[in-house]
Amino acid sequence: MKPQDAQSPEGSSDGSTATLLKTPLACKYLLDKHGVDRSPVTLRNLRLRGGGPEFHKFGNEVFYRPDRLDVWVRQKLSKSFRSTSELPARRS
Repeated sequence: MKPQDAQSPEGSSDGSTATLLKTPLACKYLLDKHGVDRSPVTLRNLRLRGGGPEFHKFGNEVFYRPDRLDVWVRQKLSKSFRSTSELPARRS
């Protein structure tokens, strides 16, 4: 991993040490670990509108922690279903 793509801080605000991923690597992480295909543009839009994973800023750069990406996926994932008939009715 190139230094500009990830940083290993001495510790984050919660006292843990974590790798920080820039947006393109955060997208790759989501795809590789969870099968969730999101583009850097999508993550940027979610940063602007809300609803995306937690992120950190360092100057103009944006970084994501892998553990927070994992939490975001778990929060967005629906419960399991055995049939589409179990899905809630869609509003028109």
